[in-house]
Amino acid sequence: TILCGPGNNGGDGYVIAESLRAKDLEVKVVAPIAPKTSAAKNARSKFSGEVLGRGNGLRGGVLVDCLFGSGLVRPLSAELLLLLRDLAEHHPIRVAVDLPSGVESDTGAILNDRLPDYDLTIALGAWKFAHWVLPARGIMGAIRLVSIGAEEVVAAAQLISRPRIKSPASNAHKYSRGLCAIVSGEMPGAGLLAAQSAMRAGAGYVRLMCDEQLPNAPAGLVIDKRDLHQALVDPRIAAILVGPGLGRSEDAEQRLRSALSIGAPTLLDADALILLAPYMIAQGVSLLATPHDGELDRLCQNFAVVASDRRGKAMALAKVSGMTVLAKGPNSFVASPDGHLAIGPPATSWLSFAGTGDVLAGIAASRMATGIDPFDAACEAVWLHGEAARNLGDAFTSDDLASAVSQAISAAK
Repeated sequence: TILCGPGNNGGDGYVIAESLRAKDLEVKVVAPIAPKTSAAKNARSKFSGEVLGRGNGLRGGVLVDCLFGSGLVRPLSAELLLLLRDLAEHHPIRVAVDLPSGVESDTGAILNDRLPDYDLTIALGAWKFAHWVLPARGIMGAIRLVSIGAEEVVAAAQLISRPRIKSPASNAHKYSRGLCAIVSGEMPGAGLLAAQSAMRAGAGYVRLMCDEQLPNAPAGLVIDKRDLHQALVDPRIAAILVGPGLGRSEDAEQRLRSALSIGAPTLLDADALILLAPYMIAQGVSLLATPHDGELDRLCQNFAVVASDRRGKAMALAKVSGMTVLAKGPNSFVASPDGHLAIGPPATSWLSFAGTGDVLAGIAASRMATGIDPFDAACEAVWLHGEAARNLGDAFTSDDLASAVSQAISAAK
């Protein structure tokens, strides 16, 4: 059964129906609204079978939803919603063409309650945000992109995919691979987690700047207990991470100021994002911020940014602050100050565990220490973080996740 709407998405449905009918397959077309676009009218004229105006109680093996696709911004009417639900209930396999009806393509919002779940969604020409953004992504089943001859759009948002990480050069040494300095604070366990992942994400040397000895620290991790400013004045430092376990006291703020004063590429996470003020950011310093939703809201408040969703907030904050912003969550967005945007595929929900953000920060800081820019480092970190989690399966700890980064690096070579 092909459910056709009045627009070009419905036109696709008539083409699908005629192609299947020509192969001697039993096809029924349900079109509650007559075609309204020229393309849809033309496609309807070339379909040789019967078109039903109603489909209540119709049964079949496969339902193909071509009611509405990209561009829908208002909910389905009650009549159309009931029709869609009824057809979905009486067809065990459900396929959406371009997008499921009742989904907003640009935001991934579900515009109606109790939309059907689909087994397959076929994206036409290009991915839309809804294909990768929750909650819409959760009802689409498998997703496939098929070309329709559309040219690539310059500067369009990109989907974060498997990076290609090269092995170190044959003459590499620990400093040429990058020294990653991690500034610890009042809760050193978070910094230790970040360090454990950074050690496995490509940097040649990871140094944890901490006021106390950590008996559980791995033997390969250097603990630097010197005065922080003295420890940071090292020209070999390639990237700095500050924030995990930092705290929010006056001393924590001073440690943040010290890290920012060096001028090295710096990743700001966790408490550093709460303490950060616009005047602390110097011109020309490469910065990557990795906020979750609460920290993102705080940054937007501090930088006078107004936007409605995570994507909009990340893009506006990056432009205003000059930082690259990795807005992390069930859908992670990476936004650069010059307007580039990347979206991470939804990761496993098992990542909703304390400390996994520290692991992500360690990966990204390590990638920055190897010499790549904050935008690429953030994209690589999102993929490696998700891959490490996928490899672990269910119910893992943050320590497990940090240990799994090496395997994720191997998968990216």
